[in-house]
Amino acid sequence: MALFRCHPDSPFRFIFNWVHRTTGMLAFTLSVPTIFLVVYILLKYHNGFVAIMSLWSAWIVILFIVFEVVQYRFRLKSPTVGLEKSKDGSDHQSNDEQQDQTNGHGYLNKLKLILFLLNFCFAISLVIPLVVLIWMQG
Repeated sequence: MALFRCHPDSPFRFIFNWVHRTTGMLAFTLSVPTIFLVVYILLKYHNGFVAIMSLWSAWIVILFIVFEVVQYRFRLKSPTVGLEKSKDGSDHQSNDEQQDQTNGHGYLNKLKLILFLLNFCFAISLVIPLVVLIWMQG
């Protein structure tokens, strides 16, 4: 896909962005059933594996929904890019609008970082029992 990646300002960049996102989501989505198949084969602690994988799958769905809601709400609240005509006739953005957008992006980035750290902690809390169950399987 890197061969087809165009410049960020290209009018066709949205095509690359959607193909890239779809490929990543498809790979992630197909990885979960694959892991469930492995869990199904390991019969000794089947219920524990299924419980951990079910919690993980539900958590990922919730996390994606939260990220999409946060992104959607941010887009609704972010001010539209207002351009003012200067004395020479060129368009420019006022300093206040630039500052508002910078502050908004900072808040969004902090929120994403918090969600990422929350996801990391939750993943670790599920990986530890999963590794223990796999170790006990052998």
